[in-house]
Amino acid sequence: MSRRLPLSSELFEFLGYYAAEGHAARTVRLSFGKTARERSFAERCLSLFQRVFGISGRIYDYKRNSALLVDFPTILLSKAFRLWFGDDASTKHLPQWIMEAEETLIRKFLIGFINGDGWSMTTNGYSVVGMCTVSDVMAEQIFLLCVKVGLCPSARRRPQAKK
Repeated sequence: MSRRLPLSSELFEFLGYYAAEGHAARTVRLSFGKTARERSFAERCLSLFQRVFGISGRIYDYKRNSALLVDFPTILLSKAFRLWFGDDASTKHLPQWIMEAEETLIRKFLIGFINGDGWSMTTNGYSVVGMCTVSDVMAEQIFLLCVKVGLCPSARRRPQAKK
């Protein structure tokens, strides 16, 4: 693996998936549901990571919690991903180099993010896309990326469920 990482559409799509579904400890890991659509996203992430980083991963099917885990055994990259994105969901953020990327790369990032933590529908002839995150910082950053590529975002805070 090279010490320099070329900024490519494949990298940015993977990073979008990671921002939505990933975390890093000793490995780089993404978690998906078990629908056929989510399995296709998991397989897409395997392919993207292999092409971008040259490292093979594996999909684990966890029956007890109905999840597919995509795992990439790389301590070095797990440290980089924690540095770039933060340590947990509530403090997740985007690195400045994503925020300053060219429009085509940002669009690829948003595709990965929406596939991971988003939804879309058509209503009254308009396409509507929604995304979720528990991180206030990342929500603001995603909003800004949407504006940067010419989308018209809106945001709302969902009240936390009472315990």
